[in-house]
Amino acid sequence: MVKCKCGREEAYDLTSPKLTLSCPDCEGFGVLQPLWDAWKEAEFSGDMDADYFKKVLVHQVKEIEEEIEQGRLWDEWIDVICVALNYLRTTSITPENIGKAAEKRAHRYSGQTDDIQRKYKEMENGERN
Repeated sequence: MVKCKCGREEAYDLTSPKLTLSCPDCEGFGVLQPLWDAWKEAEFSGDMDADYFKKVLVHQVKEIEEEIEQGRLWDEWIDVICVALNYLRTTSITPENIGKAAEKRAHRYSGQTDDIQRKYKEMENGERN
């Protein structure tokens, strides 16, 4: 069960082609909405392209590697989510379309997670490029 900011608890069936990641009573990103809202006043210049956000992600990964306190480690992973949301924001994609894209990806992952994890393990072991 996932609890929405409105207090409603929802169970999500990730195998459903009609997957909804937000509470039907709320709009936007559900539990991620506060992250989106926190950045709505920020200035994003035209030079903040995909390469810029890749560099920011590299920095975040370094911070994750250096962090040893669990609570702070969670914060660093939330920062990774913010970087991804902010990149998407700079592409002018709407929250609704981000939600649709997330649903599409979740549907694609359904039944494929073992294969995906196997590929990750192969990359970790240097078996894949």
